Amino acid sequence: MLELLVANRGDVTEVLQRGRLKVTLRRGRRVVARLHAAVRELLPQTTGLAQARYSGRVRGRVTALVELAYDPGGGVVRRAFHIRL
Repeated sequence: MLELLVANRGDVTEVLQRGRLKVTLRRGRRVVARLHAAVRELLPQTTGLAQARYSGRVRGRVTALVELAYDPGGGVVRRAFHIRL
């Protein structure tokens, strides 16, 4: 289980629908897995954990590429994290 800390800095309740938060696990240039976070609701001015389940066989060091999409037509925030499975 991968847990990501997300924050809602706005003044409207945000719902992280399936597909808005994507995690791609890579080892070098090879894609190991693509994960989608569970649906999550964030109240205004709060933080919360978004969870994505990984049940693959790969262990060791990988890079987690995280993409969080804004509303349809909006931008995408991308971050990369080096993790150990």
